Amino acid sequence: MIGKAQSLACFVCLAFLSAGALAHGFGPGGQPWGYFRIPDLTEKQKSDMDELWSQYLKEVLLKEADLHKAEAELQVALASESPDTAKIDNIISTISALKGEIFSKHVHFVLQIKKLLNPAQAKWFSMELISNPHLILQRHMMDVPRQEGGFQGGMPQGQQPPPMPPQGIQGGSCEQAPPPAQMPAEPKKRAK
Repeated sequence: MIGKAQSLACFVCLAFLSAGALAHGFGPGGQPWGYFRIPDLTEKQKSDMDELWSQYLKEVLLKEADLHKAEAELQVALASESPDTAKIDNIISTISALKGEIFSKHVHFVLQIKKLLNPAQAKWFSMELISNPHLILQRHMMDVPRQEGGFQGGMPQGQQPPPMPPQGIQGGSCEQAPPPAQMPAEPKKRAK
């Protein structure tokens, strides 16, 4: 059994080691998504961004919960023995509306961030948005620490994904193209 002194020492060590992590926010350098990696932010800008991020998450997480609920309702409706088409269409409309609201909130969040920036930072941020359009399209990228070689879970720097097989419309049909014909082997020469 561990004595009280050992327990206290373990707790103090654990608290000391975790203090650095708890003192910072999420993301590299304790910044939410590195504060979009925007250079030379003031403490006021960081504080305002944290406030916007907190408000944004509260609104979007509620919408996402409604979206997941509607998607589950759609699965149940589709799995029923006699699906009600009108009910399914209504659920689809709800899902589409929720996705639109979430996307709109994300775009407006990005615009609010841009308003906090000075002209040089705003120019840099605009270029970052152009070179990384997924920053606008995916809210979840805010939660993932970005590494120099790309986002976590991506391909390592310098590597490309394997080539995909040919697909799509070939010759006016929706079938995959047949595999390329193999060249016949050269006939063996007869020995004399």
